[in-house]
Amino acid sequence: MRAVRYHEYGGVENLVVEQVPDPHPGAGEIRIRVAAAGVNPVDWKVRSGAVRDFLPLELPAIPGRDAAGWSTRSAPASRG
Repeated sequence: MRAVRYHEYGGVENLVVEQVPDPHPGAGEIRIRVAAAGVNPVDWKVRSGAVRDFLPLELPAIPGRDAAGWSTRSAPASRG
């Protein structure tokens, strides 16, 4: 899949579009095909490193948590 990621904290110049392996849902998770995504103020604060003491990330990271789409796969014990 294609994803926007960053490999180090910083500004928008650190964002790159890359091919990454398809995610596989873990127990209790689903995978969605994203049709629309949003960016919130906390997303750029996390990317910049301003809140890394409170919200640490494993880099490289894919920014954002708000998305809409449809389920493409679910793992055992997932609901919803």
